[in-house]
Amino acid sequence: MGARDVTCNVVAPGLTETDMSRALTPAQRRELPRPPACRLGRPEEVADAVAFLAGAGYARGAVIPVDGGAGPGH
Repeated sequence: MGARDVTCNVVAPGLTETDMSRALTPAQRRELPRPPACRLGRPEEVADAVAFLAGAGYARGAVIPVDGGAGPGH
């Protein structure tokens, strides 16, 4: 799609502090995998990655994980 100047990139967030994650019970939170960052992400951290890609006009096919280092499968 690059020949048509279509940019296709991905921001792949891990579990992030949102109304939905705050609704988890303490027992549910204990069952979650713990990323190396030892905390949930913040919405502004995901937004930072989106803003970066919005300004990175030459980036094509990028996948930016915003998951505290958890990586695939977590």
